[in-house]
Amino acid sequence: MRTGPFARIFFGAVLLWAAAPAVADIGAFEIRWDLRGGAALRTQVPPGGFTEWCGLLRAGESVNWEFEAADPVDMNIHFHEGRTVQFPVQRDGVRLWNGTLHAAVEQQYCWTWANRHATPVALQARLQKPLSPR
Repeated sequence: MRTGPFARIFFGAVLLWAAAPAVADIGAFEIRWDLRGGAALRTQVPPGGFTEWCGLLRAGESVNWEFEAADPVDMNIHFHEGRTVQFPVQRDGVRLWNGTLHAAVEQQYCWTWANRHATPVALQARLQKPLSPR
């Protein structure tokens, strides 16, 4: 059976989860771009677990991103090159943060939030591709 890139990321996250007993739960979401190049996510990051929000970006694309969490979380943006994981953005213990990601290579990029707390953490995030001039 052939699987798509999102399925591979999801199953990879499941393998990471199985290999790390301290991680209690995961949530994996696919980025769904709207007609204006935006995407939004509202979720709960599970206690002791993490949430990933992944989607394809082409080389040279930029994405403005922002998030806010009810409690501090560890956040990163990453992609895989073979067995190596690249982290263009990474910071621990933040409640809100924003920036612009410039995709160097065509890849599935994942925005990931890890929750070290014993209770769920409410999270909202927004992505926006810059609009092209007409």
